[in-house]
Amino acid sequence: MSSNPSPPDERAPPQKRGRPRKTDAQQAAVRQEIADTASRLFRSEGYHAVSMRRLAKEMNVTPMALYSYFPSKLAILSCLWIDILEEVRGEMTQAAAGAQTPRACLLALSQAYVSYWLQRHDYYHLVFMSAGLTQADVTEFVAEGSAVSKLELFFEAIAAITASDRKDEQVKQKADQLICCLHGVMHCIITVPGYPWTDTNVLVKNIVRDI
Repeated sequence: MSSNPSPPDERAPPQKRGRPRKTDAQQAAVRQEIADTASRLFRSEGYHAVSMRRLAKEMNVTPMALYSYFPSKLAILSCLWIDILEEVRGEMTQAAAGAQTPRACLLALSQAYVSYWLQRHDYYHLVFMSAGLTQADVTEFVAEGSAVSKLELFFEAIAAITASDRKDEQVKQKADQLICCLHGVMHCIITVPGYPWTDTNVLVKNIVRDI
C-alpha cells in the first residue's frame, strides 16, 4: 500500500441556490396578475382606499414583492388606464371598419367611444373619476402621450373630413371640441341617470354633424 497521502478533494462544496430568476414570460404573468387584482379592488373599493399593503395582502405577497414590479400604486393605475384605452381603441377601429366616408367613419368612432364607457361605468369612474389623484399625477400621464395616441383615430377622421393635415391647428380644435362634447354626454348620463336624456345616438349624431 502506498504511503503517499491521498490528494485533497478538489470538488467545490455545494453552493446554496436561491430562488431561480423568473423568465420574462413569468414576470409578465405576475405583472398582469397584479394589474388584474388592482383593477378589481380599485373598481370595487376606490383607488384612494386601496393601499399597496392592501393589494399585497389580497395577493398573499409582501408589499416589497409588488414594488419589484411596479414602483408605485400610481404606476399600476397608469398601466390599467393604458390597457383600457387600448381596448377602447380596438372597439372604435372595429366599429369604423366598414365606414364608406370620412364623416361616417367619425360617427362610427364617436358612437363606439361613447358606447364603450356607457356599458362600463366602473371603467369610466376608474379612468376619469378616481379620487386620490393630484393634477400633477394626471398631467404626467397625459404628457407621456399614451392617452392621446389612443384618440388619434378622431384626429385622423377629422383631417380626412376637412382635407387637412393631421397637425393642422383647426384639426386639433375640432378634435378637442368633439372629445369634450362626447365626454359631456357620457358624464351626464353616468352621473345623472334619473334624468330622461335624449337618445345617446341622436346626441352623438348632432355633435358629429357640427364638426
